[in-house]
Amino acid sequence: MRWLLAAATLVALALATALAIRTFKTPAPAGPSATKPGPTTCPEASLRPPPPLPEATAAPLQLVVDPAVRLLIDGAEPGPSLLEGVHSIEASAAGQKSARVLLQVDAFTPVLLEARAGSGAVTVLMVGGRCANCAGAVANLDLRYRPDSLGSLSGVAKALSEGDWLEGAHLMRGIAPSDRDSAEPARLLAVLYAFAGRPSLVREQLEKLEDPPLRAALTRRDALEELKPVRQLQTATPRWNATTERFQRLTDRFVSEAPKQLTMLTVTFDELSRTFGTAQEAKDAIGCEAALEAANAALGDLVMTLRSMRPEDCAWQKRVSEAL
Repeated sequence: MRWLLAAATLVALALATALAIRTFKTPAPAGPSATKPGPTTCPEASLRPPPPLPEATAAPLQLVVDPAVRLLIDGAEPGPSLLEGVHSIEASAAGQKSARVLLQVDAFTPVLLEARAGSGAVTVLMVGGRCANCAGAVANLDLRYRPDSLGSLSGVAKALSEGDWLEGAHLMRGIAPSDRDSAEPARLLAVLYAFAGRPSLVREQLEKLEDPPLRAALTRRDALEELKPVRQLQTATPRWNATTERFQRLTDRFVSEAPKQLTMLTVTFDELSRTFGTAQEAKDAIGCEAALEAANAALGDLVMTLRSMRPEDCAWQKRVSEAL
């Protein structure tokens, strides 16, 4: 591990020297684009770089799926893990309204998905992930019973199948407290709270459920959560090296077009390399992740700067993408 970090540091120092020499030269004018710029911005012009080594940061996935339900993630049968980012979740069952929501997955963070049919709709409970197409959380989530409101579990379930927790909350307020005590409303409340971004309230509802498969899956997810720092340290050096290699490719290909930005980035990487090495020696997972996050954020900003230089030149955009 130490020789890899040393190599990465030497690369950064060598690049700093090379850039210092090259930036005194007048940059050669860019050659004509192989593709004539179009009248509109190229699709790639708005793309930030993906994380390096995404498989290394994948989130373990726990599933509890009703036998009557078919669950698809990104249009396919789910595997044991999910890459960082947004994923489409579809869950269907005969005679029930299908569920369609977007799931935001964070690096390393284990996810539990429970898909169940009931009250006329399939709903998906998320633990460890967030609904990416749901309304934002509100300061005061009021679910107090209102006798003048009309509500039904069927209406709540159908609203939640689409991630519409605001409508689900509106309908839940029309259900009397005595009718919320059974397992079905408790679970729907857990789904609602998950979509609203209230994980502590999700746990409160799940504690009310006598559901051994769900409890076992939740226990496994929590155990994996505790191992998150271990996984972060195990993969930190390969991820740092992959980030440094991406930096080197961008430097080699774009130093003539963006010498000032790359010189500044070289200084930043030299500092972050020392910070990362110190954290790795101390087995400081938080410190390693902070250095990696800062390095990738700086790289991302550089990439977007390069893309903004020629947003209508698709050949240029492709060249940027290929350097990643």
